Amino acid sequence: MNLDSSEAIKSAVEAGLGVGFVSRWAIAKELELGILKIVEVPGLRVTRSFTLAQRSGPVPQGPAGCFLSFAIERVRALSANLKRSGRFRLPGR
Repeated sequence: MNLDSSEAIKSAVEAGLGVGFVSRWAIAKELELGILKIVEVPGLRVTRSFTLAQRSGPVPQGPAGCFLSFAIERVRALSANLKRSGRFRLPGR
């Protein structure tokens, strides 16, 4: 089955139609409530990349600048946590 949104996938799993792949962020509330659970699959690692784009020129100010700073600091913190846990892998390695 191919569903086109995280909500549809969550609903299908909740209805007992199978398992699904969604972001941990997408199921945070359901994890907290015990509605869904994460199942680790040995040997399977699903990753994705995000790109932060901005126009050339000076560094953005105001809300855009705050978001840029937040995003960069969050990536650094997540990378450091993953390296410490031994789960950090560079793409293609």
